[in-house]
Amino acid sequence: MNDLINKIKFSLVEFELTKLDTRWKTENFHLTQPGIPFARLYYPIEGDGYIMLNGETHILRPGEIYLIAPYAPVMVGCARRLVKYWGHFNAFILDSSLDIFTLAAPFIRVKDISPEFTTSLFNILSRTHARHHKASNDSLTEIEGRSALMLLLVPFLKTIQEKSLSGKGFTRFASLLAYIETHLPEGLTLQRLAEFTGLNATYLSNLFAEKMGIPLMKYCNQRSIQRAMDLMWSGKYSFSEAAYGAGAENVTAFSRLFKKHTGLSPRMMQKRINASGQVF
Repeated sequence: MNDLINKIKFSLVEFELTKLDTRWKTENFHLTQPGIPFARLYYPIEGDGYIMLNGETHILRPGEIYLIAPYAPVMVGCARRLVKYWGHFNAFILDSSLDIFTLAAPFIRVKDISPEFTTSLFNILSRTHARHHKASNDSLTEIEGRSALMLLLVPFLKTIQEKSLSGKGFTRFASLLAYIETHLPEGLTLQRLAEFTGLNATYLSNLFAEKMGIPLMKYCNQRSIQRAMDLMWSGKYSFSEAAYGAGAENVTAFSRLFKKHTGLSPRMMQKRINASGQVF
């Protein structure tokens, strides 16, 4: 686990302090939650909001910091008023586009044990990586923002580490996950993954499901969909190109899988990505 954490590659997108009202809700983002490829940090300082996940409602309130994983199927909103710092970032592992928080819980909350210090870190990020801030070539500015983010993420990474030490984490599958990331564009089968690990296919599938909480091939399909969305977010690829880049053998079949996973057709997803400037 320590080796994975030491090799995380952080990508900072944007950070802001925003005052919100009842207009802040998922329905106004123009994009369903499974289509958001960034991890999100929320730090409320006044008022309250909410996150809905799997039928449960979690209240966003001062005194806690919240992390929503990339592609997490959550709904968010505000009943009256909410003032919060928020940010988009990714924490890539295994020299790939796999975010470490994608493998953790879709939603994590931690207690804010030092509000003054936490606020200072968000202020740094809001200064160095604001939405409309002109990109800087200043290496020191990048180091400053990256360091602030790393300090904010320590309690969340500790949560993942504790889960790993209990035997329920993903670190035992690190080499397999790396193999999947590398060979995803080629299309993967359970037999091929079993041969890579040297394990019986049925045993591997059952072990992965037990420890990761998701069947192995379902995980591969999920990563294919996410890889396709990553390519679509880049603005450089059509859906067909993104599908083949994610390992699809048949674009029509992949399109059906895509809609089943995201709730949107590829065409509609692309339209919403193009109009998704207000996800926060």
